[in-house]
Amino acid sequence: MNKRNRQPIRCRAAVGVDLGGTNLPAALVDENGRILARRHCPTPGGGVAIAAAMAELVNDLVALSPSPVVGIGLGTPGTLGRDGRIAGGCFNLPGWNGFPVRAALKRLTGLPLAGDNDVNVATLGEWQFGGGRGMSDLVMLTLGTGVGGGVIVNHTLLRGASGSGAELGHLTIERGGRRCTCGGRGCVEAYLSAAGIVRTWREQGGRGAATPKDVFARARRGERAAQRTVALAAAQLGFLLGNLITIFNPAGIFIGSGIAGAARQFLPAARRAAQAQAWCASWPAVRIAPAGPDAGLTGAAALAFQAAAR
Repeated sequence: MNKRNRQPIRCRAAVGVDLGGTNLPAALVDENGRILARRHCPTPGGGVAIAAAMAELVNDLVALSPSPVVGIGLGTPGTLGRDGRIAGGCFNLPGWNGFPVRAALKRLTGLPLAGDNDVNVATLGEWQFGGGRGMSDLVMLTLGTGVGGGVIVNHTLLRGASGSGAELGHLTIERGGRRCTCGGRGCVEAYLSAAGIVRTWREQGGRGAATPKDVFARARRGERAAQRTVALAAAQLGFLLGNLITIFNPAGIFIGSGIAGAARQFLPAARRAAQAQAWCASWPAVRIAPAGPDAGLTGAAALAFQAAAR
């Protein structure tokens, strides 16, 4: 074949969208997990407004793509049902549950949509393109507006009998404890979410308005209420991690989302608490580390590539 007639092989692209309770980021991603361009905006209120904001981000990114865009991948609270509607678990996004997002985005962008629970998607991204690459078994834990979990077991994403497996944020760590957004009491989310950490800080004597980032900064400056809060959060996280290690015997546990930016501040104490809690034979095999910041975006794009290959 004449070399001059050969056409370069172009890598396909997809748009990954990672819907959070506060922020709505999107990225143009190639098949190797490389991010080619980014866009983001605050998460608006209501299903129609969220879909419109997503479509604007997607259309901006498609216009920038040097390669064919195969579709949109979405990580969302709850999950995307077969009918293209959001199903369950959207405690922090009023108006999103039941919204027909697949039809809305098809109309607004012309692209097909593949979606899954946001933490399942982040787990997929960390496993395929991040620190979990090559691991047969791993756990993802996200600490942000809510607390979520995803689990890979023997190279397979754990979904459960009805698709709601690995809801790690709604494990009970304090019997009869704080009321959770899900209606239960004592859930991990009630303590290790953004609101939960701030509530602990107030209970420890903190005063005024604060975010988790503020609480961790105050702890570094020596504020006693903040230091006690960080110590309690580390102990609670370690208790949870120890139990997850005992149950799943993973090669890695990756901690992501908004609060994960401060993970280095309390991960050493959490590791010590986890080691005290975990089954001794499982402990030596596990790596506990912050997740990559783009796992949700790359995992969402991976969903779109998978859907296009079917």
